[in-house]
Amino acid sequence: MAQSRLDLSAELRHAISRDEIELLYEPRVGLATGRVVAAQSVLRWKHASGRIIEGDELTALAGSSEMDVALLEWQFEELSKHARNWRAAGLQPIPVGISASLANIRPTDLGHLADAAIAAGMEARHLTLELQHVGVIDRLPAPEAAEMAALRKKGFRLAVDRFGATSSVAHLRSLVCDEIKVDASFLHDLGRDATLQAMLLGIGDLARRLRLTCVACGIDTPAHLAFLKKNGWDQGQGRLFGHQPLSGLAFAAKWLTRSGKIHRVSLPGERG
Repeated sequence: MAQSRLDLSAELRHAISRDEIELLYEPRVGLATGRVVAAQSVLRWKHASGRIIEGDELTALAGSSEMDVALLEWQFEELSKHARNWRAAGLQPIPVGISASLANIRPTDLGHLADAAIAAGMEARHLTLELQHVGVIDRLPAPEAAEMAALRKKGFRLAVDRFGATSSVAHLRSLVCDEIKVDASFLHDLGRDATLQAMLLGIGDLARRLRLTCVACGIDTPAHLAFLKKNGWDQGQGRLFGHQPLSGLAFAAKWLTRSGKIHRVSLPGERG
């Protein structure tokens, strides 16, 4: 297993030049309206063996092979290209979330990449930097920590990702942000676990008091959606709204329109 991981780390260095990396998108939905309000970018490695590597596994491989900055740079470049294509086609722009782990990437590097995306034609307000492992901020040199505040001043949105898993309430004191993305694990046993239900109610109330957008990840069933809507949650994403992430072209065709209105998701139980 260790050797296999080492082999994968070495191969990842060549994955971009071999066109094995792809950038896909999932919809994020306003739970009160059902409308698509943002896109979640998903980075995926289609290994030559046919295996799909993404999520935490890809993040860990990127860190161990010192490919984290290179992968994030490629992701920003692709995102900028897709955004230009959407705009050129007269489609309605929406914010796009892009994940970055502060365990592997310095805030100043993240800032340079975000600035380059703006130079390539994106608008700062249409880019949400979804930060994982935000606990390292307390240990960063002052100039690095200050970069996060500078990004917000430029108009970028900051989100604390994996809230409740790799980030916690304490981190909201160290990092001024715009939204929290609650880890999908909180929804897995929601119907059977009263503790999870109470925790989600508390997180939702906390977000409202702090005036943060609260995003539920991992909405996979109508029961998940019903609980969150009943309790006033803002936004969510998950398989209930689309089983597979889509390419930039396919995402635009399905969710964006020329009319200036974003498509509405047809939710389970609705007519028409």
